[in-house]
Amino acid sequence: MGAGALIQDVEPENIERQRWLALAEKALAGASFEERLVSHSDDNIRIEPLYDRSTAAEPIVRANPKSPWIVSQRVDDPDTNRAKSQALEDVAQGATGLSLVFEGAPNAFGYGLPRTAEALEAVLDGIPLNRIQVRIDAHPWSRAVADWLVAFLSKRRSDPAKLNLSFGIDPAAIFAGTGRLRMSIEALRASMPQSLAHFFAMGVPGVLLEADGRVFHNAGATEAQELGIMLASAVSYLRMFET
Repeated sequence: MGAGALIQDVEPENIERQRWLALAEKALAGASFEERLVSHSDDNIRIEPLYDRSTAAEPIVRANPKSPWIVSQRVDDPDTNRAKSQALEDVAQGATGLSLVFEGAPNAFGYGLPRTAEALEAVLDGIPLNRIQVRIDAHPWSRAVADWLVAFLSKRRSDPAKLNLSFGIDPAAIFAGTGRLRMSIEALRASMPQSLAHFFAMGVPGVLLEADGRVFHNAGATEAQELGIMLASAVSYLRMFET
C-alpha cells in the first residue's frame, strides 16, 4: 500500500499529517510505504514512521518534578585505589550519582569492585553523600552490602534523611545472570523483610528492591519478554512484604 492510499483514510482535520504523507509519497517515488517506512519490533509490533500527538493522554509527572535529573557514573574498576580516584574525579567534574558495580553482578561483564566492606568504604570515602546518589549494582552478595553500608553511614554519622541510596537488589536478575543464589527463592521470601528491618528503620530515602531488565535484554529477550519478566519480578517482590 502506498502513502496515497493512506491519505484517504486520514481524518480531514489532520491537515499536518496529510501534508507529511504527501511529501513521503513524493520522496518514495512509487516505492512501497510499508516496506520502506514501516518497521516491526522483535515481537512483530508495528512501528509507524510518524505518530500523531495523542489528544487523550495525561502527562506523567515525575515523583519530584522540581528535582534535577541524576547524572550517574559507573564505578567498576577492580583496583580499589583507581576506583576511588575515579569516583572523586567524576564528582568533581559534575556527576550527581555513582553506580558502584561489584564483581559477580550480572552487569559487571568481568569487572567490578572487590566484594568487601573495605572496598565500599574506600570508594565512598570523601564523597559528599548528602548530594550524591549512590547505587549498588546487585550481585549474589548484595544482602551483605546493606550491612556494610549501614555500618559505614553510622561511622560517618550521616543523616539518613539527606541520603539517596539505591541497592537495586533483584534476585530474579541475579539468578538469571549468574545461575546461582545464596539461598532459595522460598528462603529469600521468608527472610528478606525481617533481615532488612534495620535498614528500613533508618528511614533512608531510596530504592531497595528493583526489577532490572538489563540482564534479560543482554541475553536477547524481546521487548515484550523483557517487560513481562520485569513486571512478574516486581509483583513477586511486592508480595514478599505482604502482611
